Parts: sequence; C-alpha cells; structure tokens
Amino acid sequence: MKRFRYLLLAILILLGFVLYLQYPKLTILSGYAAKSMASNVFLAGRTVASVEANDHQVPLISMANATFEEETESATSKVFGLKKRQAVCRDGLGCVLLPEGVREVPFVPEPRRVKEAFQVPYPYGHLPPKDTVFPEIDYDRVKSALDLAFRDPDLQRTRTVLVLYKDHLIAERYVEGFGPDTPVLGWSMTKSVLATIYGAMEYGGGMDIDLPTGLAGWEQDARKRITYHHLLRMQSSLEWDEDYGDLSDVNRMLFNSEDMSQAQAEKPLLAEPGTLWNYSSGTTNLLSGLLRNEFSTHQEYLNYPYEAVIDKIGMHSMTIETD
Repeated sequence: MKRFRYLLLAILILLGFVLYLQYPKLTILSGYAAKSMASNVFLAGRTVASVEANDHQVPLISMANATFEEETESATSKVFGLKKRQAVCRDGLGCVLLPEGVREVPFVPEPRRVKEAFQVPYPYGHLPPKDTVFPEIDYDRVKSALDLAFRDPDLQRTRTVLVLYKDHLIAERYVEGFGPDTPVLGWSMTKSVLATIYGAMEYGGGMDIDLPTGLAGWEQDARKRITYHHLLRMQSSLEWDEDYGDLSDVNRMLFNSEDMSQAQAEKPLLAEPGTLWNYSSGTTNLLSGLLRNEFSTHQEYLNYPYEAVIDKIGMHSMTIETD
C-alpha cells in the first residue's frame, strides 16, 4: 500500500511537471482558435459550426473551444477552460488576436478602397468566364484530377480547385460550404503579396530595394548592411526559429506580440547579410513595418497596398489583416 502511494505521488509529480512545461503552449492553441474563428466568421461569412468542423478538427487545435459573438464582433477561445484568448474584428482591417492582458485595440483608420468592377471576363475582370472548349484538353483527366484533390477530405482538407488555361477557366470545384465568393485565409501567400507591393513601390520610383534599411537600432553593428533585397529574399542572415510546434520565435510573435514587426528586428546576425537563407515570417512582418516608414501618415500606409496592387487589379475580395 505504501509503495502504491509513492507511485501515485510520483505520477502526480510527473503530471504536474508536464503541465508546468506545457501550460504556456496552451496560449498557441487558444490563440489560434480565437483568431481563426474570428476571421472565418467575420470575413468569410461562415458559421461557427463550419469552422469547428472544417478548420479546427486537427490535432491539438481540436482541444480548444472557440465561440463568436456577433454583437461585439469578436471570438474567444479556451483550452480546458484555461488560457482564454480573444480576437476582435474591425471593418477594413480584419481580425486581430489581442495579446494576453490587452483588452482592446487602439483606433486605427480603415483603408480606403475603390472597388470598381472590370467589364471583362474572368480572370482579368468581373464578368463571367468565357465558355470555351479546347480540343487539346482531356476533360475526363481534368475531372479525375479534381476528384483526386477532394478524395480524402479529412486528410487533404481541400477547399477550392481552379484550373486556368490560356486565360480561360476550364474547371472549378469547391468543398461544401465554400464557393466562388468565399474568402479563404491567405496564410504565407501574403509574403508574395507584400513582395509585390514592394515591387510596385520600387517601380513607381518610391524606393531602391538594394539600399540598406536604415532601421533604428542597427546603426552600430553589421545589421546596418542588411538591405530590403536581403529581407525580401530571406537572406538577411538574422537569427530566427520558425518552429510551429514549440514556443519559438514565430509563435511568440504571432500569439504574444503587440507589434509583430519588431520580433525579427531584435534578433542578432548569424552570418554576413546575404550569405545565409532562413525561412522567416518575422522577416515579412519586419518588411511590413519598414514599409510604414515610406509614408507620412498611417492612412496613406494602409491605402497603398490597395491602390498600388490589390484594388488596381480588381482583387476586391482581399483584406490584409493588421496586427
């Protein structure tokens, strides 16, 4: 009996130690669920049930319980009643996960949008695509490819497949609950969007991406040699850990930072700029923060991506969510 008590005590101590180590990570699960629920309901117009069934039924995230409140346009989430996190939504700015201990977001102006319909067929405009049959296309094989993309929904979780050929839409399919007008999370495709915005800035003569960033705090060390081009190529040689399974640099930035543009800026160099490639979401957020320095006002900064790229090409359904 005494040995049993000792064994039970050892197990409790072990469980307590594991909980102590894992407890801080719960903020990632609840934070992810809150932000995902908020964006999918507020921006995509999906139901809470749809998000729970299609987005949150994955390992670990399924442990979080997220809800959306229409009146406050916000989502909250907990994991076993612990680590409550909240995401709030704002017109034109999308939804943002509040850092722990923060109860509201400071006022930020809404970007100005010009949503003019382009009177040409999709994909270059907003008119229906042309109904064209190409003799060289094996449409049965195209259908088989789409069948394959949706064959195992629990594993693949495919949302949408579009097949474009010679500027024509030749096939499309959507999972139940999604359609041509359903916005979906852009994830790291936003890295390419930001790079395109920098391209528009350089094309318009507003900057030279081969120049050093001039970032405050880098003047006294080798980081002063880092250029915009280094950052755009993810060859700044700055330290960064993009491990999503731990309390890494990327998760601290995404789930704890009030200003995500600073996370990468605070890291030291590991090598000479331009000599080391490292995938870094922190680098992209740093570039977004540096872009702000190119404008006199925050309103101009928020307007520019839409004026220069997004609305200019008719991508009116896109919203860039801010931190």
